[in-house]
Amino acid sequence: MLGKEIHPTVTSSRLAATNIEQVPANLVEQNSISVAPNPASQNIVIDCSCEELVKVEIYDSRNALVQIETQSLKGQLISINLEPGIYRILAYDQLGNHYFGKFAVIK
Repeated sequence: MLGKEIHPTVTSSRLAATNIEQVPANLVEQNSISVAPNPASQNIVIDCSCEELVKVEIYDSRNALVQIETQSLKGQLISINLEPGIYRILAYDQLGNHYFGKFAVIK
């Protein structure tokens, strides 16, 4: 029907969050990472409350995966060669826990 919004029913709370803005605030605060400098141009350093980060995925504003890093990453310099814009980070620690963050790229 034209003009009528249809909202699918989600039966699992795990599936309810489709992007970082929809993740409950307490989860984001508990599992957030810091990115410096922000905004960035060539390199970033990621820090979190975890012991070690083992994987970092960087997504652009279209939710396309643009970069993956798989090494010991907490506090390490990560080179980026990205177009200006806003990017989301999904990072994983050695236990499989995930952490969220955002940063901007300028040239």
